[in-house]
Amino acid sequence: FAPKEKETDDNSAFDIAFEVENNDKQIGIIGLECKYTDSFSFKPQKSKVYYGDVDSKGYERYYEIFMKSQSSFKNDYFDYIRNKDINQLFRNQLIAERIIQNSNLDYEFVKTGLFCFHGDKDAIESANKIKSMLNEPENFQLITYKSFIESVQRLDLDWEKREWTMKLWTRYCALELSEKLTKKRK
Repeated sequence: FAPKEKETDDNSAFDIAFEVENNDKQIGIIGLECKYTDSFSFKPQKSKVYYGDVDSKGYERYYEIFMKSQSSFKNDYFDYIRNKDINQLFRNQLIAERIIQNSNLDYEFVKTGLFCFHGDKDAIESANKIKSMLNEPENFQLITYKSFIESVQRLDLDWEKREWTMKLWTRYCALELSEKLTKKRK
């Protein structure tokens, strides 16, 4: 998801976003970064400069967004940008801040988060780190495939949706099934 109005200069976007309405009838966005086995992007290939750092294409725009929303963050701008483990999650947070700042968009809140494999310790550590560096940590949520599937399976689902959760589990969580197949091939 990328807002219609270009919010950054490097084409950053949420991997997935939902437009939602809360109990107070406010309209907002939930924007998620999705990871399975890949690492977070923190700089363009063949570049020594991190996204959002001085001399990068998006620096001025990101820094401007940060300065207008400094109260959302506990640390200095460069503590986020120059940390390869949280750079991408921070840039997503800046997209969220810019959406709120943009009066042309009718969103009253934006929440961000990470949707990842429950066994990806590095991604989970990065999510917990960025969350701890926000003044309102509830605005960022970590959702693992396991917790998502467990929550969805507790719902009163028809067979088609229940089958979908099983396929999701098989594809993203049943690693022991693929390990058995790869061992047989050797």
